[in-house]
Amino acid sequence: ATIPGPVSSDRFFVRAVDSWDNRSSSTSVATVSGAAANQTLLSDASTWSYYFDNATPVGTDWNQSTFDATAWRTGAAPLGWGSGPITTNIDIPAGQTRTLTSYFKRSFDLSSPNAFSTYTLTTRADDGIVVYVNGVEVGRANMPTGLVTAGTYALSAPNTATAIASPVVIAIPKALLVAGSNSVSVEVHSNYKSTQSSSMDLSIVASN
Repeated sequence: ATIPGPVSSDRFFVRAVDSWDNRSSSTSVATVSGAAANQTLLSDASTWSYYFDNATPVGTDWNQSTFDATAWRTGAAPLGWGSGPITTNIDIPAGQTRTLTSYFKRSFDLSSPNAFSTYTLTTRADDGIVVYVNGVEVGRANMPTGLVTAGTYALSAPNTATAIASPVVIAIPKALLVAGSNSVSVEVHSNYKSTQSSSMDLSIVASN
């Protein structure tokens, strides 16, 4: 007879046992397929709605799930300007003065928040970033504490390569998520208006 030996919830070994309870050596550990351990809810290089306008301030409710961003431009991430990789260049025309802050929105679908135990958001701070899920801030990086406005400066000016090499990882509280459509909103702040680079990309993975 053979009996499986548990290693973890989805990995097993097999050992043979005879009628005198003699046991063979264990096989190597095998992984069995079953329910997905991880699910990507939002992948890198997704398409986002974005707003980067130095003339008209963004609406104060821009990060809420109910905000209508259909008038915003759209493009695939990474979005930004300067050193790459950049898929969508959002920079203003030469000769104009940039605003400090760019804004990004999109939604992701979730059948049931209780289907997974952990929701992890991974992004970058190029230069500074504040992230909201369903209108609630879930994290910030390279930004001062307290109230953030369109005129808030990032704390430093890492280049894009440095920002990518130091990803920002944020745990999304399950209580913020709903079955169906969920919104994620991002504001990216520069350390100075003539900064040579700015970029945004983001992913969300659910896991058990």
